[in-house]
Amino acid sequence: MGVRTRQGIKPKQVPCGFYFTTPGLERQGKTGMDFETEALEKLKKGYAFVSGQKETAMKQAVREALESFIRQDGEFAQAVAQGGTFADCMKAVAKDVGSSISDLDAYKRAVQFYFPGAEIRMIMTVDLIGAAGEQKSGRGVVFNLEDFL
Repeated sequence: MGVRTRQGIKPKQVPCGFYFTTPGLERQGKTGMDFETEALEKLKKGYAFVSGQKETAMKQAVREALESFIRQDGEFAQAVAQGGTFADCMKAVAKDVGSSISDLDAYKRAVQFYFPGAEIRMIMTVDLIGAAGEQKSGRGVVFNLEDFL
């Protein structure tokens, strides 16, 4: 299923099942890797300055999601590198939260703190076979005797 942003940019998928879409941002002479490094460092440094009960409870998961988005999209990395602090981001995420907030809504608020108008999507699938379809390790080699006939 294709999701389009207001400028028609297709989203980029990431292994965690979330993907981020950007409407566009100018690079201003830096490479995407420069912004990525700068943004990741900014989150790492700002992590210790997050305060508040709700903010503290969510900060690890939100930071991990933001780091994933930073690695997948240079434009988002630039927005984080040039945007507000992680502590302010977490205040925005926790604002007007009652007794709970879904992970997806928390990630969306964090993304929109740095990049207003951006969206995130999550893809979930069901595996009806599950672990039963996986070959167990440590059981030795299994031979089919019919192969020797």
